[in-house]
Amino acid sequence: MQATEQRRIRRWLPWLLSLTLLGGCGGQRLVREDDYLKPAAPVTRSTLPAPVLGGILVVEPLSAQAIYHGRALVRARTPRALVLRRDRYRFWVDEPARLLQGRLVRYLQAVGVARQVTWPQPEIDPDFALRGQVLGFDAVMQDGRLQGVRVALRVTLVRVASSELLLDRRFEYYQAAGAGASLPVLFGQALDHLGRQLVQGIRTRRLARRTD
Repeated sequence: MQATEQRRIRRWLPWLLSLTLLGGCGGQRLVREDDYLKPAAPVTRSTLPAPVLGGILVVEPLSAQAIYHGRALVRARTPRALVLRRDRYRFWVDEPARLLQGRLVRYLQAVGVARQVTWPQPEIDPDFALRGQVLGFDAVMQDGRLQGVRVALRVTLVRVASSELLLDRRFEYYQAAGAGASLPVLFGQALDHLGRQLVQGIRTRRLARRTD
């Protein structure tokens, strides 16, 4: 009797193993892969006739609220949502603060807001310093559908030699999603609007009292 059972096990074992392997392959296809995002390249529609800042402007590393540390995409149900969540499958190619710093450097260079715009470098002695904090970098989604994106940034501009405060403002923009909109394109559009707001703020030098 025991020998008969052993023969049956040997006969069915290859078939059972093949089912197990096939099931494993099918399971792998169901595992969702991570997406890595970067905002669409900046679009500069016009340049200034002359630099607003007559010197070297350095864009210093930005800080960020704790939810925006790391590279996970942050989701909200509305632009003013009080509850934010990190996405489990979608990530930025870099932290939002570093993405935004590089974006500001490229945008302000293209617009010509200063004689020279650059990252901090040991060999450069800047005349002006732009500092900031990321306050919003959210994908607004409801029931799995993309509604839009929100970006918000607190910016200060100082004259380095005298520590004179030239600008202290919060900039924010919400870009609604149209048909076929994608996260990289929407964030790129929102950041372009934010860049234009910043340039206008630098041109007018309007100081604003902190409200957050």
